[in-house]
Amino acid sequence: MGGISLFVSILLVLLLLLVFANRYGSWRWGLYINSLWNTGGPIAPDPAEFRYANLEGLPGPVRRYLALVLEEGQQLVSRVQMRHSGRIKLGSGKWAWFRSKQQVSPLSREFIWDARVRFLPFLDVRVCDAFIRGRGVLSARLLGWFSVAREPGSPELDQGELLRFFAEAAWYPTAWLPSQGVVWQEMDAFNARATLKENDMELSLQVTFGPDNLIHRVYAEKRFRRAGDRQVATPWEGSLWDYELHEGMLVPAYAEVSWIIDGKREPYWRGNLEKITYQMAGERSDQKPASRQISSGVS
Repeated sequence: MGGISLFVSILLVLLLLLVFANRYGSWRWGLYINSLWNTGGPIAPDPAEFRYANLEGLPGPVRRYLALVLEEGQQLVSRVQMRHSGRIKLGSGKWAWFRSKQQVSPLSREFIWDARVRFLPFLDVRVCDAFIRGRGVLSARLLGWFSVAREPGSPELDQGELLRFFAEAAWYPTAWLPSQGVVWQEMDAFNARATLKENDMELSLQVTFGPDNLIHRVYAEKRFRRAGDRQVATPWEGSLWDYELHEGMLVPAYAEVSWIIDGKREPYWRGNLEKITYQMAGERSDQKPASRQISSGVS
């Protein structure tokens, strides 16, 4: 009996230590995330709203998409808060459960993705993926405390994180507008090329629209990924589906992200949107847009 009591006591002590490590790590991780986020925010542009007339000259699929997902007079999105859950592929090739919070400032082209990834039972890895003040950030800490991965700053990391911000604009679609620096070129009836410049970087995405006029795929000829001790330029794509109406805008509820390696799609992120809230340029925090019927203002 004495041996069993000792075992139970040791188990309880280990459990208490694990609880303490989790809470202390979460506190430290929160300080780290808060230290990154630029809370000042950009100055709202003028004009700070969308008009159907602004779509003149854009490729047909882009006009139809923006007229469908935005409403006349829609204010530009200045802040976004999102929550996702799903599965992410670890370096070992194993899929792990995750939940995440994401903050985005479309007007200043910044975001922070703060994820909790279930590494082992009772052991989570906290992951930060971000583009802040023109620089990319990628780090991971066991229990939010012990560093297990950190990508050194580099032009390749900066390119990859800015590309993520650009590709995820379907969740804050006013960022696709030409007034936000996006240049659109027509490719065919269902595809257009979107180009964005930021400091000394220039990025392009092939955006594919479905028969429903919504974006269902974004594709980049190269995004840098870590392969051993090298950053390798690799084709990359995101798939989007099941659009929902949130605060006056149609945005995707589900997404999958993949590398394309040797011509084969290799998904590594699958998530669903649990919650999304917006703050609009010039909008009071207690002001919400009215509901609307889904319709297109142009053909």
